[in-house]
Amino acid sequence: MSDDAASFGRSDCDSDSGAGSGSGSGSGNGDGSGPDSNDVAAEIRASRLVYGAVLVEERPTFIECVDRDSFEDDADEALYTALNSLGADLVPFVHETAEELGDALPATIAATLEDDDLPRVRAFDRAASTAVDARVSYLLVNTDDGGWKRIRDVATDRFGADDQLSDPRLGKFVVASALVEESRDRFAELPDGVDAENVGLVQWSG
Repeated sequence: MSDDAASFGRSDCDSDSGAGSGSGSGSGNGDGSGPDSNDVAAEIRASRLVYGAVLVEERPTFIECVDRDSFEDDADEALYTALNSLGADLVPFVHETAEELGDALPATIAATLEDDDLPRVRAFDRAASTAVDARVSYLLVNTDDGGWKRIRDVATDRFGADDQLSDPRLGKFVVASALVEESRDRFAELPDGVDAENVGLVQWSG
């Protein structure tokens, strides 16, 4: 398994001083129970931008919250930095897992990945409560000082043998695939005012 694939299995929160460089470190329970739910909610509510996805029951839900009043004129560039960074971070895991599964990918999961109308949360308070209850979370948050934090969690105790989606690794795959596909689609048609040269890539360390 690649380092990227392995890293998505941890429960942690990484921090970084900004796009393009970083000296952050990972932290968290590391036992599948995830970061403290109150801490996750507090991180989201204290941020000025949150982007990512969570697994709620059997379907991914996108989280996309932007407090535009907290930015000067670069809110969209920050959002696309998050999209760019998520795509770069998750592509290795998605490709590796897809190759491993091959034709064994359950039909229900394949149908979920083809759904073009997945839910999207845009309010910070609702995003906080949604993430707390999620089975899998992968989120980037941008703080008032311009720094980035990455929240990654797989709550293995929320995957039951009788669930339609019972394997935590498949849960990670569903969330990661949705994010990679969205990143690809949105970069194919950048909105007016977003210059690709000004879109950063968050570098994580630790």
